[in-house]
Amino acid sequence: QINGNGHESNGDAVEWPEAIAQDWQMLEHAPADVRADSDVICQAMRDSSGQALQYASDELRNDREFLLGAAQEMGPAVLEHASSELRADREFIMEVADYCSPNDVLWYVSDEVREELLADRDFMLEAVQQVGSEVIEQASATLRGDRSFILAVAEHCLGPGEAVQYATDELKNEFYSDRAFMLQAVRDGGAEALE
Repeated sequence: QINGNGHESNGDAVEWPEAIAQDWQMLEHAPADVRADSDVICQAMRDSSGQALQYASDELRNDREFLLGAAQEMGPAVLEHASSELRADREFIMEVADYCSPNDVLWYVSDEVREELLADRDFMLEAVQQVGSEVIEQASATLRGDRSFILAVAEHCLGPGEAVQYATDELKNEFYSDRAFMLQAVRDGGAEALE
């Protein structure tokens, strides 16, 4: 049994790396130098699907390279316990999105960065390619009202009719009034495009 001082109750010093290897949650009671050891934290993160990061030092939770590597290996969930500064750093988040699904990354970013990314044409088109057109439902109204954006989305969908369903009402009406567009939508998607 380990007491709050990081020692076993019989007085013997705890071997923290070994204790953490047995139970990653021991990090919560580990001394600062252990919580700052990237090797110990990295292994504990592998054992905990990234959850061990919550007990890491502030320096590691704010280390771009460390967290980028962790996201590459374990996915964007490691961002849950990243520093608020990194979760609000658009450049860092875009790097993570190079390795992880943009849609999944959105769950862990600051509200401000989320709004920026949902209004970012390239980010949203990448999300459509990886996840599908339903991600457009989250896009900013500005993007959903942009004809060229919706047509770019249509290139990655089953057809223009699928993309148009996520457009703003005003843009939908514009598309539905466009005879050439509707004929193409019916050719590509069948009568469902008229619904």
